[in-house]
Amino acid sequence: MANLIGRFYFKKGEDGGLQGEYSNNYSSTNGKENSILITPYPSGGFLGEYSTEWMEGGKTVKAKLYITYKGTSKTIYTLLWKNKKGDVIFWGEGFVIDDTLLIGDYRNYDDVLKAPNNL
Repeated sequence: MANLIGRFYFKKGEDGGLQGEYSNNYSSTNGKENSILITPYPSGGFLGEYSTEWMEGGKTVKAKLYITYKGTSKTIYTLLWKNKKGDVIFWGEGFVIDDTLLIGDYRNYDDVLKAPNNL
């Protein structure tokens, strides 16, 4: 796959899941992504492990999404999307607005291989 860089937002649902949209440098429209909270992390908020899915080329793609704080920051988040084999397929960063909206960017190149893979 060619180098991809994109942007996203997630809203937290009452059930703890995430609903959002994304686009990237190859998109002409926004796509939808929906995530179910599997494991909440003790700090709460958006932090946790999610089962997530979106459409690509008319097919549903399923992955695990891990949202953690970036290092010692409590305002910047690291996001890792992993395939069923556990390989990082996308890596991104984001921040939260008004405790309700997580916005950020993601990519599938270079930094993915260097991404924190301790989740």
